Amino acid sequence: IYMGRRRKIEEIDGFLRITIKPDHPLLTEEKSLINALNQHFPSQEIRFASEKGLICSYLSVLDPDTFSTTLHDLCIQTGADQRYRELGFSNPFEKILAQILSIGSYGIRYGKRIYIGYADERKVSDRKEKVATRGLHYYATGHPFSSERNEFPQDRINTIVCGDSEEILKTLPDNCVDLIITSPPYNFGMQYTNINDGVDWNSYLDKLFRIFAEGIRVLVYGGRFIINVQPLFSDYIPLHHIISSFFMEQKMIWKGEILWEKNNYNCKD
Repeated sequence: IYMGRRRKIEEIDGFLRITIKPDHPLLTEEKSLINALNQHFPSQEIRFASEKGLICSYLSVLDPDTFSTTLHDLCIQTGADQRYRELGFSNPFEKILAQILSIGSYGIRYGKRIYIGYADERKVSDRKEKVATRGLHYYATGHPFSSERNEFPQDRINTIVCGDSEEILKTLPDNCVDLIITSPPYNFGMQYTNINDGVDWNSYLDKLFRIFAEGIRVLVYGGRFIINVQPLFSDYIPLHHIISSFFMEQKMIWKGEILWEKNNYNCKD
């Protein structure tokens, strides 16, 4: 809901109700304009009314460009445009259009903006029965993970340890870490100190997966493993999918993916 001193947008009975309080009493030409607009546009998409000194629009679907052109033409045909100029009044219908254009949330269908129900979730009937039929996380059935939890070493709490992740992880007991977040080198050829970031892909993935395997070992049952990585488009390597497939093969449950649109989608020299 948007509210202001002279205007308001709210959802009522499946429509966005947009109200404008004109700076003048309702004109005869405005009554004609309301009728003309209602005759021109389907009532299930948009309709207009005068209510207690307000001019109201009930909006569901609209092509703003078509509406703007039609409004301009009908203002001339009904004489409202000339009347506004003669009396020095502002056009409240233009203010309604401005309010419509200010609405940033809508869907698009057949060239029209859908303001109501565009994001409604399609419901699945008999969801429980269908879930039972499909089965849950079929690739994770028969997993070897233990729900027994071990204590994290006290001497490693709140410390930064520098070194080879594979070797450092080996010093930790099983099932002792709740959350792992990592952004490994992407094998792009970036300049890192004492690190070669452009090695043979098999060698790179073998090393990465050995580290990930150690991470899975130390992760507690129900813990989370978060990886930040980017596909290498120049080599046609979908690294994010390769990594997801590895974890699924280890019977880890894929929980979600976040896409970061950076525009500069690849590293450059």
